[in-house]
Amino acid sequence: MFRLLIKARLRPSELLGVKLEHFVLEHEVPHIRVEEHSDGVIKRKLTTKWSEREIPLVGVSLDAAKRIVTMGGVQAYHLNADRWGALINKVMVERKLKETERHTPYSLRHSFEESMLEIGVDHRLRVELMGHDYNRPKYRGQYPGTEA
Repeated sequence: MFRLLIKARLRPSELLGVKLEHFVLEHEVPHIRVEEHSDGVIKRKLTTKWSEREIPLVGVSLDAAKRIVTMGGVQAYHLNADRWGALINKVMVERKLKETERHTPYSLRHSFEESMLEIGVDHRLRVELMGHDYNRPKYRGQYPGTEA
């Protein structure tokens, strides 16, 4: 799962909340669908309404997604990002993979955004790819008294 996060810009909780059918690998553009879903009493809520999106999979992330699908999906840590994060942090410390305390599984997501900034990707596209709120300007007619 960690390898999938390297290029997929998912929140760990988003990856750990996907169901097997959310991996769309037999498609012109292989991807993961991030969306709310319900399995009886278990309800998967998203962080924000903008979090619902399709994440293209390439390189090491596509290989990892294929492996996850072959194994039957995310199982051991399904909907348990805190427990998974604690394990990954422990392994990173044991293998001396943390340059600083700020290096966490979640920081992969932020390094992706920093890479987009460095190459000049438009703000709106960065926001959409990351699943963040886009605070766009308000225009006439959106508020009472601004119609004219």
